[in-house]
Order: sequence, then C-alpha cells, then structure tokens
Amino acid sequence: MGTYKHIGRIRSARKVGLSLALYYMDAGEHQKAVGFLTDALNTFRDEKWNLLVVEVLLKLALCYKATKDKERYLKTTAQLASSQQLPIQEREKYFQEFMSSLNSIQSGGKQNRTFFI
Repeated sequence: MGTYKHIGRIRSARKVGLSLALYYMDAGEHQKAVGFLTDALNTFRDEKWNLLVVEVLLKLALCYKATKDKERYLKTTAQLASSQQLPIQEREKYFQEFMSSLNSIQSGGKQNRTFFI
C-alpha cells in the first residue's frame, strides 16, 4: 500500500486496503478493518463514487455493530437510511436500526442525552 501511495496510485492503495478490511472482518477483527474502510470511504466521497461509498458504509455498519460502537453505528445507519443508492426496503431497514439505536442511547442515561448527530 505504501508503494502505491508513494507513486500516486491512491485508488490501488485503497483497493488493497479494502481487501485487508475484508480479511480482518472475516477474521473477526472488526476494529482493524475500520481504519481501512474509513480511508476508502473518504477517498470515494472525494471522488464522488456514491455506489462505492454505500458499499463501504454497509461494511462499516457491520464493523461498528460488532464492536458495539453505538454512536458511530448510529451515524452510519443514518447515512444509509438517507442514501439514494439503496433500495427503499434497505433504507427503511436502516432507518429502523437508526431509531432503535437512538432509543437505546437515549434510554442509556442522562450523560448520553447530549449526543448530537
């Protein structure tokens, strides 16, 4: 990946990063996958590749759910629920996930009620 970045082939570096993220997800090491997925997400957003952005968001949602990172999971499900690239059924599914996550955060205690999206 470093060589690809050094010679200006950032897309190739991100492709290798996505492969590593899938490997880490299969190995159950979701926290390690998050870094690679986040890098790919930022690159795809910068280049306006919306379908690839949605694919990475779906993988990130799985990672955040597995690591029990409620706040990031909440933000990711909100993005997926509002994504025009997903079919309406999937958008509704992620909206329901968003609402149930939001309710669990709000009922978790007074300290979590100051959470902003």
